[in-house]
Amino acid sequence: MNVTVARRSGVIVLLGVAAVLYAWAASRTALEPYYEAAVRSMAGSWHDFAYGALDPAGTVSLDKLPGAFWLQALAVRAFGFHSWAIILPQVVEGVLTVGVLYWAVRRLAGPAAGFVAAAVLALSPATVALNRGNISDSLTIMLLVLAAAAVSAAVTSGQWVWLILAGVFVGLAFQAKMLEAWLVLPALGVAYLLDGPGSLRRRASQLAAGGAVAAAVSLVWMAAISLVPAGHRPYVDGSRHDSIFDQVFSYNGFGRFGDSSPLQLLAGQQLNIDLPQPSSPGLGRLFHGDLGRDVGWLLPFALVAAVWALASRARARRGDGLRACLVLWTTWLLVLGLTFSITTDVNAYYTAALAPAIAAVLGAAVAVARAGQGAARPSPLEEPGAGAEPGPGAESGESGSTVEPDPVTGPPATAARSRAWSVGLAVVVAASAAWAAFLIPAHGSDRPGWLVPLVIAVGAAATLVALAAALRDRPALLTGALAGALVTGLVAPTVASVELTVHHRSAFDTPFEPVSEAAAITSTFVQEPASVRRIIPELEAAQHGAPDLLAAQTAVVASVFIVASGREALPIGGFTGTSPVPTLAQLRADVRAGRFHLVLTGASRDPRIAWITSHCLPVNTRRSPREYYCLPASAAGSNGASAAGTR
Repeated sequence: MNVTVARRSGVIVLLGVAAVLYAWAASRTALEPYYEAAVRSMAGSWHDFAYGALDPAGTVSLDKLPGAFWLQALAVRAFGFHSWAIILPQVVEGVLTVGVLYWAVRRLAGPAAGFVAAAVLALSPATVALNRGNISDSLTIMLLVLAAAAVSAAVTSGQWVWLILAGVFVGLAFQAKMLEAWLVLPALGVAYLLDGPGSLRRRASQLAAGGAVAAAVSLVWMAAISLVPAGHRPYVDGSRHDSIFDQVFSYNGFGRFGDSSPLQLLAGQQLNIDLPQPSSPGLGRLFHGDLGRDVGWLLPFALVAAVWALASRARARRGDGLRACLVLWTTWLLVLGLTFSITTDVNAYYTAALAPAIAAVLGAAVAVARAGQGAARPSPLEEPGAGAEPGPGAESGESGSTVEPDPVTGPPATAARSRAWSVGLAVVVAASAAWAAFLIPAHGSDRPGWLVPLVIAVGAAATLVALAAALRDRPALLTGALAGALVTGLVAPTVASVELTVHHRSAFDTPFEPVSEAAAITSTFVQEPASVRRIIPELEAAQHGAPDLLAAQTAVVASVFIVASGREALPIGGFTGTSPVPTLAQLRADVRAGRFHLVLTGASRDPRIAWITSHCLPVNTRRSPREYYCLPASAAGSNGASAAGTR
């Protein structure tokens, strides 16, 4: 079989595997009702679509930029309001991300490295879980990997257009995940500054142009929203003064370092909502517990591989593709990893943003190892001479390939060097098996009892192959040892990803999570929404002609009713219950106008909730949320009831 055909077939098979993992029975997974409600509202009204409104009446916006949810809303408009229609964009984005990562790493480090990177990413539990939900991170990661691919192309071509395109992708990613998108800018900039072609002044100018484009695309929608009068758009949730800039840079930005997180503020409303218990900030946060089981399987070895591989390429000339690849993805890994380690709260699915970097670093390290060992012949996925295009600064006659032996790594390796390399690989393989066995909990949901023995058996076999390679200097044994190391590292995360898929888990789940945690997720995101759908006819009967279905303290509670009915459920206080919308005057005016009757509250000291509890009829106050029934007479004589207070 032609080598190119075999390589392309392998990539297509890998993309197919990714599609199955992400899409299998995805309609049965748990969705985030808060985002689901916004998508339903945005799909039903172009006004709500434009402003990212949470509720059909456009009272309050999402507490973040709506970029990713625009795509979900368009899918719902096209296919109808179904869970699979909401999940479809994330499945497509996830599969495309795998393909783009292959292309990006291949361009700088060769086809074998690209295939390894794509395989590691596709099989990462964090990636699988994320792409089976309705979270904005899937689009963010795809766009940032596209930006990295554009910079990779710029390293080999030096063309301005690639840096401009990278800036566009970063700006679009900002629309989906705000400041997280800008965290990759150091990685993109350092890689091009070190190994891009041309003079330092030219490279700096190109990066400045790309950065300016990134800033412009990032801020254009925010600037447009700021020009719209407050009375013509939803209140910007998460802000103190109806400011989109406050929402992005404070509430969703620097406020995440040390301040109370949105989930902590929500917990203070005493609404009996099951909330995940975040791990404490610290450098070890990513290596254990939920976060470790999501993305930590190969994280320690990616860090070790990055140090070793960068040291191996330290003396390479400027324009070296392997070094550029390593610098780009290692910087990405370090910046995002450090950020996730020190922020107040980290949802497990955040860590999926580390998966492309881990995958790319390991792929590039494999290319360095193969080059250093003077690989005698190409693998089925790599044709002779494949790899990056000739570097722009290469001397005449150089091939530019980054996977061939070169003066830095030495052609071919000496017997002593091969033995030392093989022994080191044996140690890494054994450590990888031990680390996986450590991360697999003794008890947990969907944990197969045979997994730990399998990991140990595979690790032992791969260790023996690596030791055999140390004793007998044969290229086949060296290749086998490297393949065994990859298989050992991928066994546990692959099984974890399959378990997530067959048990219909989504972004809120982590592999082998505690049974109590899995039950809480099912209760909050599956059973509770199902029970709300069953009582919608009763709630509609209780409206007695009121335009709105009900009002609820916090958008989190209101969102469940919006999803189930498509009707307006006024979200008092936005996501956290603390936003000043609606004001007390507006709330009184709405009650006086008979816009709603039923109100669901917690045990909050909020003046708006205090007014409800003192002026409306208690229906059920023994459980949370508490239920009150408000009549227009409840607001009789209240101050501030005016036309200005209506919605």
